Amino acid sequence: MSNFKLKILLLSVYSTQFVGVAFILAAAMAILRESGMQLKQLAMLNLIAIPIAGKIFYAPFIDRFKPFFNGKYRSWLIIS
Repeated sequence: MSNFKLKILLLSVYSTQFVGVAFILAAAMAILRESGMQLKQLAMLNLIAIPIAGKIFYAPFIDRFKPFFNGKYRSWLIIS
């Protein structure tokens, strides 16, 4: 697979993952605003999306390191 096709594939995977999160955040904001929550408090809800949006930058570093537990992904799940 060429390098360009791989970049397009990764871009499409990360963008489709963010679509679901954006939909849930928009629905949560609409529901919470209708229930009377202030706009200042609703703005803090956007901070939830910061780690998800930055995943494309920190995911390659996490995949390089193998912690001390058995299995690559099991270790990161136990730590988190």
